[in-house]
Amino acid sequence: MSAAVFLFLAALAIPTPIGGQNPPGPIPVGEPPIGAWITAADERPVRPWLEQAQAAGLSTLWVLTPTELRRFPLLEAGGGGVEATRLDPHPRAMPPDFKALEELYFATVGAGEPLTLILPLDKGGNIAGAERGLLGQLATLRRRILDQDWASGCRPLASHALPDHPPQALNDGDPGSFWQAPPGTSRCFVDLVLPRAIVIDTLLLCEPPEAAGHITSYELKAQRDNLWVDLPGGGTIGTWRLRRIPPGRYQALRLIVNEAKGAPALATIGLYTAPPEVEIHADERVFMGATRVRFSTSNPDALVRYTLDGTRPTAASALYTSPLSIDRPCVVTALAWCEGDEGLVPVSVRLRAYTKETLPPPDAQGATPGLAVRAWSGAASGLDAVDWEAEGVEQLLVADLDAASQLSAGALLLEGLIHAPRGGIYSFFAAGARELRLEVGGEDLLDCHGPSETMGQIGLAAGWHRLRVEVLRSEGSRFEIQWRGPAIGKRPIAAEELGR
Repeated sequence: MSAAVFLFLAALAIPTPIGGQNPPGPIPVGEPPIGAWITAADERPVRPWLEQAQAAGLSTLWVLTPTELRRFPLLEAGGGGVEATRLDPHPRAMPPDFKALEELYFATVGAGEPLTLILPLDKGGNIAGAERGLLGQLATLRRRILDQDWASGCRPLASHALPDHPPQALNDGDPGSFWQAPPGTSRCFVDLVLPRAIVIDTLLLCEPPEAAGHITSYELKAQRDNLWVDLPGGGTIGTWRLRRIPPGRYQALRLIVNEAKGAPALATIGLYTAPPEVEIHADERVFMGATRVRFSTSNPDALVRYTLDGTRPTAASALYTSPLSIDRPCVVTALAWCEGDEGLVPVSVRLRAYTKETLPPPDAQGATPGLAVRAWSGAASGLDAVDWEAEGVEQLLVADLDAASQLSAGALLLEGLIHAPRGGIYSFFAAGARELRLEVGGEDLLDCHGPSETMGQIGLAAGWHRLRVEVLRSEGSRFEIQWRGPAIGKRPIAAEELGR
């Protein structure tokens, strides 16, 4: 039986160390819990899994063996959270990087919904290290965001309030108290006035359980430079909604209830600042001559430090003050700082620079028309499962890539040459395949998974260069490969530009 990990995100509370491991600290009660479900192929000891799961910030581990289902609590129950047995019936693949995992977290758990992730076990039967690392980063991000609630120093005001449920309940630290407007109120507002202008980019809204779902539409406004500006509003809230808002140095926040199907009530309005993030913007990532690079941050008060050798920036690294002009191959890595608070994850971009002398030379002096094709008609889970030397693989010639796309085989290997009319930077675009790999001049350029268009770039000297394409298609689908280069607009590759 194959092993898989079904992971769903839910409420963290007080950590109970296992094997000396201390997970990230407690966060406000109410967030849907973080747990893992492992299907084990045998009756192996579970302690290594417990230590790995807790170190990744998980709260509960279920282990399904061939004989029984066992549950292991990793953190003490904090009360008020979603039941640990609440599983999301729609598992999702683990995102490929931290940014994608963060976005998925806010789209699901941030909206009060559990999230199930399918995680692999490695060959040693452990929870895969890369996935554990991403989950650990997510737990750290959540802890760092929720560590400082700027609303705790606010002065709450409300347009309407019951005597027993004043607006001061929004930040009094008592999870059982809440603000509530009188019955029959459908439109009202709550203000949180900050003691000074503070950069805010994350908002927590919680309705009390007894009034969950009462609010059905709300607006948000923030005061900046003594002017009120509109922020994105929302619909229902529920008992936990953690969401990002446009970052800004705000003096106050106003939540306006527009519609409610019961007396509007809120237990919490939390105001937070996430660790500063950086985006790298390069005019060209593959270029001749030089390219311009600039950085932007999620926090307007943040400073950016960077390196050009791929190492993680430190407080002693170069400080970004204006756009960079880069004329050599390098790996640009950047990290933000704000009032001593270091960003969580550095970002990197690889830049490739060519000169006329360093453009890859041609692989052949000439070519005959057509591409050599190997056609695989069997079933394959992926390109790695296709044996191009197997008996029954059909070998034929086609005039161009369009003709190859019309073949009925489920997998194709195309080999030949492509002619670059001038030296320079060439972009290749592929779309429509279930899986596609493209090599030009012996260099891996594209590795596409899914039908969406993917682009790769390479420098080529004028002349004929080796071309290799592997394609795995869904039934009835067609793939397309286009290119763009010196004096060539984006278009399909013509038959006369291909050979063997």
